[in-house]
Formats: sequence, structure tokens, C-alpha cells
Amino acid sequence: MRVDAARLCSNFYFLCVIQATSFRWAWRSLFLTGLILPSLSLYGISILLSGSPGSIQPEYLLTANILMASLMPLIANTSSRVCFLGLTGAREYFELLPVPPWLCRLSIVTVFFLLSLPGVLLAVGVNTIHFGLPLKADWGILLVVPSAALAFGSLGLVIGAHARTPDHANAMSHLTSAVLLTAAPVFVSIDRLPWGVRYMRLVMPSDYAARALRATLVSTSAGTETVWVDVVALVLFAFAGFLLAGHLASAER
Repeated sequence: MRVDAARLCSNFYFLCVIQATSFRWAWRSLFLTGLILPSLSLYGISILLSGSPGSIQPEYLLTANILMASLMPLIANTSSRVCFLGLTGAREYFELLPVPPWLCRLSIVTVFFLLSLPGVLLAVGVNTIHFGLPLKADWGILLVVPSAALAFGSLGLVIGAHARTPDHANAMSHLTSAVLLTAAPVFVSIDRLPWGVRYMRLVMPSDYAARALRATLVSTSAGTETVWVDVVALVLFAFAGFLLAGHLASAER
């Protein structure tokens, strides 16, 4: 079957416009959860740890702030949106459109990713000024950030397809975000994590995303040779999440 790339891109654009129009009223909450709260929370953590020499790892706090500004809102908003579409019957409307179902899911993730970008940029700026981190311009960041967004967004799709109510989806998304942030070397290096948690990181997309962000953003960080491995792992996570979300949506019908 021949795929018309131009028609596919056009349909994707209009789906993104539909999703973005639906959330034109939500910019205040997105501003608070994506920009202000992560910066304030990590600023408080850095103050508490300032009295302990060697306890602060600025490059880890930078990537943790980026993930908090993008991961938490992306998973929560995507899951709430998918759950809402299922409860109101709007999912059936999108399924009747002459577009592949995965394209609609991709448009939801894309819109919320774009809405989280201001928080990511603010996190980079605030942490760079506060910690004096030397940044570098690595083109790999253009692959890392979208790959991480797809991986985290796919988790939101799965949660939204599984949850029965928006409250259920909200609780599951916050629990998932908390596990992703604490069961992987996001805030601190791996040698500071408990022994059992060190192996859990292998199935955590946050580990691959944080490591790739450090390698492509901070000049003092090593490991640029593993960026491609991290990107491939994030893409595989995203692919599995999209497949599982589609299976859950089909099972409901």
C-alpha cells in the first residue's frame, strides 16, 4: 500500500491544530506545572544541599529540572487527554477520520511536547546561570529531546487508554513520573543509588534521556559516544508504548 507523504503530513498538521485549539485555555496551569514549580523545587534542593560539600551535582540537577519540566506535564496531560477522549466518545470521532489511529496519538504527544518546550528552555537558562554550567551546542540534542518526548508521551497514552476516569489517569501519571525520577540516576549519579535500584534503571526511559541530555548539553559531561544508543532505546520505548496504547484502545471497543 502506497503512503502519500504529503497527505499524511497535512493530516498530521490539522490534527495538531485541533489538539492545540482544545488546550488554548490551559496555558496557565501548563505554565505553573512546566515552568515555575520544577525550577523552585530544584532551587530549594540546591539550597538544602549547599552545606554539604560534593553533594550537589549541577549537571544532574540540570537534567532533572529539564525532565521535571517536560516529563511530568507531558505524561499527565497526555493521559488526561486520552482518557477524556475515551469518556466523551470523541475517540470514536477521531477513529472515523480517514487517518491512521497512531497519527492522532502522535498529534496529542506533539502538541503537549511543544507546550512543554518553554519550561525546558527556562530550566536550561535558570540552572546554567545558577550553577555556572558550561554548555555546548551538540546537534545530538535535536534527536534526544524529541525521542525522549515520544517515550514519555507514549507512557501517557498507555495510562490514558487504561484509566477509567481522569482522576485515575492523573494519579497513575504522577506515580509513574515519581518512579521515573527516583528509580534512575536523574538527580544523582548511579553510585549514590541503592544497590537494587541500579538495575531498575535499565527499564527506565528517564535514565536514557537524562544520560543523553547530560552528554549533549554539558561540556564537562562525558559519554557522547552512547548518545545514539540512548536515542535508539528511547525510540524503542516510544514504539512499544504506541503499540500498547493502540492495543488497549482496540480492546475497549
